Amino acid sequence: MFTDDGVFEISGYFRMAGKPEIRRILGYDVGVNARLRISDCVVNDSTVTCKLFERNDRLSALGIDELAFQSCQMEFAGPLLARITAVVPPTMAAGVGDRWKAFVAWAERYHKATLQDCVDAENRFIYNEMNGRTVVSLMTAWADSQRSGAA
Repeated sequence: MFTDDGVFEISGYFRMAGKPEIRRILGYDVGVNARLRISDCVVNDSTVTCKLFERNDRLSALGIDELAFQSCQMEFAGPLLARITAVVPPTMAAGVGDRWKAFVAWAERYHKATLQDCVDAENRFIYNEMNGRTVVSLMTAWADSQRSGAA
């Protein structure tokens, strides 16, 4: 799917380079049950510009039905992807960020050990399928606690 030196980037959030790193983020997408929708594609040589939409269980737990990226550009090297770059609209980023901060505060208080298992020595989130599933489980518990008013 990707070239050996392929790049997958969500501008301002993360940049994964090389097949091993990209496989980890794709594993995370499996863990959060990600579903993508692409529309309005425009092809110019080896570049495709399109609208990209994502739904996943993590977003659902945050109360977000669908994330509409501001832009998405895919660059191809023959049949393989060389680079995908997507941009999250600032208003959506702010809304997700606020909810994410509330979730992290709750998880640090009630599930600190589980949350710590999802980060590396530098406290950076480790993107993989298992951590995707863990985050969805924790976020679902957090969302339930918000609805019920319990901690």
